[in-house]
Amino acid sequence: MKKFIVVISVIFCMGCENKNIIYTSFHDISESSWSFKDSLMFEWEISDTNQSYSIDLNLRHSTSYKWSNIYLFSDLIFPNEKARRDTFEYYFTDDYGHWIGNRSGLIVKNKFPLYERVKFPLKGHYKLFVNQAMRDTFLNDLISVGVQINKLP
Repeated sequence: MKKFIVVISVIFCMGCENKNIIYTSFHDISESSWSFKDSLMFEWEISDTNQSYSIDLNLRHSTSYKWSNIYLFSDLIFPNEKARRDTFEYYFTDDYGHWIGNRSGLIVKNKFPLYERVKFPLKGHYKLFVNQAMRDTFLNDLISVGVQINKLP
């Protein structure tokens, strides 16, 4: 009976896979110290220019992170090599200084919208470069940075 329940659970979980995710990738930050010179690169292919997408940024940091926010530069490179540069600010704490996001022990996970309801104008290979834009030359206690791209209905 236990084996039957395990098999059914596995089959159920396989069916729960989010088929709208077209890309996901993470970069671990070496020694939890991110230099302003270090660009994190994410690459993916787009074949449907009529589809709307959302691009989310996943950030993991320790509870030792000394700031309540983070500033980031993003450079989106299109297949024709044209680029779009944006600056983002995300908050890691609420107005009272409490961490927001999902906390597990000393690690806090946050998911932030990078681009919402975007249509890629060209088919082909896209690149996204992400850089930290804080006042510190090295941003400590940031563990990983990830990008997830989802198809929207």
